[in-house]
Amino acid sequence: MVFLVGAGPGDPGLMTLRGAELLRRADVVIHDGLVHPALLDLIPPGSERIYAGKKHSELGLPLTQEEIAALLVEKAKGGRTVVRLKGGDPFIFGRGGEEADFLRTHGIPFEVVPGVTAATAVAAYAGIPLTHRDLATTVALAAGQEAEGKPSSSIDWAGLARVDTLVLFMAVKSLASCAAKLMAAGRAASTPVAVIRWGTTAGQRTLTGTLENISARVEAEGLRPPALVVIGNVVSLRDRLTWYEHRPLFGLRVLVPRAKEQAHGLACALSELGAEPIITEVTRVLDGDLAGMERELRRFPGGFDWVAFASATAVDRTMGVLDRLGLDVRVLAGARVAVVGHATAAALRKHGLRADLVPDVQDGTGLASAIRDVHGDFRGVRVLLPRAEGGREELAVDLEAHGAQVTTVAVYRTVPVPGAELAGLLHRLHSAEIEVLTFFAPSQVDAVSLALGQHAGEILSKARVIAAIGPTTANALRARGARVDLVPNAPSSEALASSLVTYFKEKS
Repeated sequence: MVFLVGAGPGDPGLMTLRGAELLRRADVVIHDGLVHPALLDLIPPGSERIYAGKKHSELGLPLTQEEIAALLVEKAKGGRTVVRLKGGDPFIFGRGGEEADFLRTHGIPFEVVPGVTAATAVAAYAGIPLTHRDLATTVALAAGQEAEGKPSSSIDWAGLARVDTLVLFMAVKSLASCAAKLMAAGRAASTPVAVIRWGTTAGQRTLTGTLENISARVEAEGLRPPALVVIGNVVSLRDRLTWYEHRPLFGLRVLVPRAKEQAHGLACALSELGAEPIITEVTRVLDGDLAGMERELRRFPGGFDWVAFASATAVDRTMGVLDRLGLDVRVLAGARVAVVGHATAAALRKHGLRADLVPDVQDGTGLASAIRDVHGDFRGVRVLLPRAEGGREELAVDLEAHGAQVTTVAVYRTVPVPGAELAGLLHRLHSAEIEVLTFFAPSQVDAVSLALGQHAGEILSKARVIAAIGPTTANALRARGARVDLVPNAPSSEALASSLVTYFKEKS
């Protein structure tokens, strides 16, 4: 079976539910070059990915349309579920009709999953309604250039000149010719025109003009494909209806060096603020001292007065150990639970527990101080501290300095992702394509720096902004030779996103 799936125009949030469902169970995905990388993350790890772009890419060599069609048949005849992931909508200037016909000819069953077309989405993200009761009641979609070798043009420029709103695909290189033909057919030279490049993404750029001058403006500004052209009086509404480009972090690409599950909160916040999150896992979490954790858990109830969690990962790994041992949270009865901050408290709630203590100052020192404040005499208080192997010492040291009996157990360890798997990220860091870098732990700083090599600090500092979630991570960046521009007042994704907004507002 082959599924011809529309990926939408760029913003991964515009992917349909049906399309996302099929990606998650595909055996083979043959995808266009303009498909957003976040959509490729939906593909199961063991599935085959084939780049089917028309240009050379780090993802692979270009394929001709004939090669793509042959691949679809070959993979489907091998008994595999194939998704052909195409930008926009498969049946709107996407050659989906040709591919469907080829499949039918070869006896391959297929399904077409429509996508959000660039015509509507890109115009909307630029603040241009294609129809408007007072300005436009007809819309036409047309190609700005026709297939090579076609004996004669089938574009009715006279008919298109009479349409209220005209959307041209693949027209940047032929814009002067298209404009001249429309004016020759009677369209006013003063008709408003918008050219929108990389619409619905952080790289969106909109240039406006008239039929008479738009080609010269595009040439002067050096605007290149991919871009969509919208022609008509509705373009005049853009100044009042622009919304996407007015978001406070619009146009910024932000590195979030975490696994997808951990990155979700910040990624959503960034997207809603107009930025494009670049989610790249740079470290992986592996098992730590499971035997040691089991030994300490067997001491409950009564073995400890407190269990202190300094990270959400520590919570999740501890609960994972409980599950492996056939236990549950009832084993912690009798001990109070303290967490370093609200994100860790939220992780705890997912496992059916509420923290007894969340400090106002959300770091190791603040947590130690808050636990001490609960006790008049802290001597002999027993604290279990599940944490990362080689984790920060300030919490344990502070507690022990005031007389507590602290038992630390390395429930997990963090290792860097191999540099070969970070090739794409490293290229973007070298070329300064990512404007904002965020780091949530010293281990992330170390992993990226190790992959970048001896000039890591210099390369990282090419970014416009480098943000650290807290002082310890900031110190790790400085130790690697990178500057630190921003540390939020609380170690949370919400605080980080808010701090970025404030930072850029003050800089503007």
